[in-house]
Amino acid sequence: MSNFYPEDKWVVANDLKIHYLDWGGDKTKKPLILMHGIGGHAHLFDEISPEFSDKWHVIALDARGCGDSDWSRGGYSVQNFASDVAAFATVTGLYPFDYYGHSQGSRIGIALGAYYGDFVSHLALGDYGP
Repeated sequence: MSNFYPEDKWVVANDLKIHYLDWGGDKTKKPLILMHGIGGHAHLFDEISPEFSDKWHVIALDARGCGDSDWSRGGYSVQNFASDVAAFATVTGLYPFDYYGHSQGSRIGIALGAYYGDFVSHLALGDYGP
């Protein structure tokens, strides 16, 4: 594990200013995108992100309307969240990626797999509710 802090970054995707934490790691390796649940933010993953930095380029996103990302102009459907992740990946060039979603982030992951499967190599879904 490395002892470091993430770099705060923003990108415009789907006409929204999306905030993310770039934990770095080995940037020659596949990106690992981490997505929080409802009302959460990218800092949910502060404790575990450094653990993954040896094997992935670790990115934690703030979903639309959460953390430091813009509030939504087009709603908060799971499809919109998934579209934001795909647009983020397109703008940054961080794809294909592995993905971990916590709670609502798991629902977003399912939509990513269904609608944007070419972007996602592996999905890990945690604390998924009904």
